[in-house]
Amino acid sequence: MTLSVERDPSYAAPQAHEGDVGERTIARHGAGAITTEWFDVAAGTRYDSHLHATDQLAWMVAGSMRLTVGGTTWELGADHVAWIPAGALHEMTITRTGTLVDVYADPVLRPQGEGRVGGAGADRPAVLAVEPMAATLLRHAAEAPRSPERRRLAYRLLLDVLGDAPLRHDVVALPADPRARRVAVALLDDPADPRTLGDWAADLHVSEKTLARAFVAGTGLTFRQWRLRRRLQAAAGHLVDGLGVAEVAERVGYASPSAFIASFAEVYGCTPRRYAANARAADGMAGDRMVANGTAADGTAADAR
Repeated sequence: MTLSVERDPSYAAPQAHEGDVGERTIARHGAGAITTEWFDVAAGTRYDSHLHATDQLAWMVAGSMRLTVGGTTWELGADHVAWIPAGALHEMTITRTGTLVDVYADPVLRPQGEGRVGGAGADRPAVLAVEPMAATLLRHAAEAPRSPERRRLAYRLLLDVLGDAPLRHDVVALPADPRARRVAVALLDDPADPRTLGDWAADLHVSEKTLARAFVAGTGLTFRQWRLRRRLQAAAGHLVDGLGVAEVAERVGYASPSAFIASFAEVYGCTPRRYAANARAADGMAGDRMVANGTAADGTAADAR
């Protein structure tokens, strides 16, 4: 079942295919307003370039998305929440079928003072860790029915929690250099691709050093570090989908399950099995709560998609 809560009526339908759609601006609903949505979305769904008059928090409870904002493209999963400030042009493509939670809020509700979100200025996009408290507050804000006062309280506490949340260091950003970006996109599609940086350089008719510098300049990571991060991110998605550890290790390019388990635990702080169990438990709890509260903010039944 798909439930939509307070979906902004000015937001156009997503594009199910590649297309050149002009910039869209999402209207603000009034001083201090907060609107939320929670809905299932299929892989391949695309939201073309647009911007909001509101700040946005976007979180894939399950599945994954590719988000381009502020000149950077990220591949984001359930461990990440994206902060997209008002006025930031962005586009989104769903890369794995899942569930998306969006919270839109008037910028007047930002924290006072420096207004920092996850160590970054509130006027800059950021990707933050979704820790248990933040996940609970995101779900609470998106569930229905909620009074405007309750939504504002939940949102203020959520921003306070995210103010201390670390920036995610396992997030995958794409390099800006077109040659390095071509390599990165290929590895997004097939993280098990065994080609070395030298192989890629030969295919692209550039020097290996040129390609290496492009990865570091565009992502802050070496090619080897970037590929490792991508493989583990893809592995996390497969684990949540229910695949076994050995199969996941093979799918993302590891020679043995033991090597995969060691790499995964170093980055995620737990074994692959534990990660999968925790993610499925959290997703199941969220789904049960949304079905139990399947009404829109005005008390009417939420629309099924």
